[in-house]
Amino acid sequence: MQRDGFLELTRTRRSIRQFKADPVSDECVQQILEAARWAMSGGNSQPWQYIVIRKNEIKEKLAEIYRHYREISLAVELTRLEEYRQPAFRAPGGGDAAEVSRSRFTVWSGAPVVIAVLGDRRLMQASTLAARLFEMHTFDQNLACTAYAIHLTAASLGLGAQWLSLLPPVAEAMKTAMGIPLELTLFNLNPIGYPAVAPVSHRRELGELVHQDYYDMTKFMSNDDVGKYILHQRKQHAAGGTYKVGAKET
Repeated sequence: MQRDGFLELTRTRRSIRQFKADPVSDECVQQILEAARWAMSGGNSQPWQYIVIRKNEIKEKLAEIYRHYREISLAVELTRLEEYRQPAFRAPGGGDAAEVSRSRFTVWSGAPVVIAVLGDRRLMQASTLAARLFEMHTFDQNLACTAYAIHLTAASLGLGAQWLSLLPPVAEAMKTAMGIPLELTLFNLNPIGYPAVAPVSHRRELGELVHQDYYDMTKFMSNDDVGKYILHQRKQHAAGGTYKVGAKET
């Protein structure tokens, strides 16, 4: 892939949360996993493994676990003023925010395939002792790299993917459901399929993020600035970042 093509891929990749029922071929899954295994890792430890989930009964079991613990996130988010609330926990146009949120909890389980990223922390012995001594987060960083490779490769194949973060009790319950050994970590789930939505998103300008040689304090965000930024992001999402099917908002 040429440079411009890669930059365009990174710009157009989006998190997809609704999928068509069209199946994802074994060839596509193989290409995604082949790219994922080439991700960078500390000491070349390569601490990752993957579970490819296609059976509906397993996805439904995982969705039920996720739904149960998602109530924790809902309870916490509902303590926020609505304008600051994470978009998944809002009800644009009115309605009961809790019920609308619950209706979104397990939409991801409709994806034709879900790739679970696992990690074996024991392999981190390949990295430096100092990293272990000072509790660097190399393990999580490694797994994040392989998960991002999954998302980029899916996008290059015309597919969409969602990064499904898991609270610790969710991950432990799902490990039991999938028979994952105690020694391994369930890092995240990545539902994958053909997008049924066309998400709109935006990014901060590069000039706001880059410093030359020293930190430019004119770009430092005060606590008040952070609050304004979060509110701005929420308004952007409400105005143009909602999920759309064609020209119709959903």
